[in-house]
Amino acid sequence: MDEIEKKLVSYIKEMNIAKMTLSQLKGIDLESIEIQIALCKKLNIQNIEFVGLLDKDLTSEKMIDLLCDYDFKRPNIIGQIELDESILPEGTPKLFTEQTIKIKGEVWMIHKNDADPFPSNPHAHNYDSGFSLHLGTGEFFKKREPKGFLNCKKLILVRDRIKGHRLPSLDKKCS
Repeated sequence: MDEIEKKLVSYIKEMNIAKMTLSQLKGIDLESIEIQIALCKKLNIQNIEFVGLLDKDLTSEKMIDLLCDYDFKRPNIIGQIELDESILPEGTPKLFTEQTIKIKGEVWMIHKNDADPFPSNPHAHNYDSGFSLHLGTGEFFKKREPKGFLNCKKLILVRDRIKGHRLPSLDKKCS
């Protein structure tokens, strides 16, 4: 096992311990992704780059100390969709994490009333790649930098999977 694999195994073990404790402390069932997002925010890891957590050598105790006062109620995740085929631009690097191992396709988290409503409200995040998606125009962003557009057919497919929530107006080119 190389050094990165050792760090990943240690991180997952410690994060799972912290997740159980924080779930009990907060009185809610926390997901691994919520812990990772919160840690990135607390440690000022830019654009929720999970790989940055591996270099921090975080113990479960340190994670709990960092997150015991964290408000896990924001952002309000209003849905999560799994796609059968990738919609990310070809060649987009993805982070190998516990979540990617467990899922078949891509997972996009839909955020409404996020502390940062960029690029739209609501918008979608793919945490494996660090990309966000404007749900009206289909534009991809990474660290607020434009990274291309989703074609109209795929944008409509994504929007159709999000039920019961008002979405930004669909770009005229897709109407």
